[in-house]
Amino acid sequence: MTSSKHDPGTQELLDDILHTILAYVKQETIGKLSGLWKLAVARIVAAGCLALGSVLVVIAAIRALQTETGSALSGSLSWLPYVIGALIAMIGTAALSWTALRNPQPRSARLRSEPAGTNDSEIAEPASTNDSKPAGKDHKETIT
Repeated sequence: MTSSKHDPGTQELLDDILHTILAYVKQETIGKLSGLWKLAVARIVAAGCLALGSVLVVIAAIRALQTETGSALSGSLSWLPYVIGALIAMIGTAALSWTALRNPQPRSARLRSEPAGTNDSEIAEPASTNDSKPAGKDHKETIT
């Protein structure tokens, strides 16, 4: 029977290939997942702040209706400020949903898909003013 041992050069080559593949997988998954995790946490915190602010606005509207209308919304109409508060919440939710559904693509993806020359970062400043930078990347100022 033949020996199942590999020569040292082949074993070193296989170890190097395995190490390279593992390093690549770590770079392409763990690094990107870390960035994705940070983005997800930031968006969850932003959504929580938006929800809390919305609740506070509705409560403030209800309280304002109860105090500022005096006796007009008391007695048999004491439920009306709560209905108006619910309507404010529904209108706000509908407006945010409409905005989100109108532009389902993230802003960064929309910027990448715009034709060249329409992105604000690609538009060069006019070179007519003395305090602006030259328009081109390779433009060198000549002294005459």
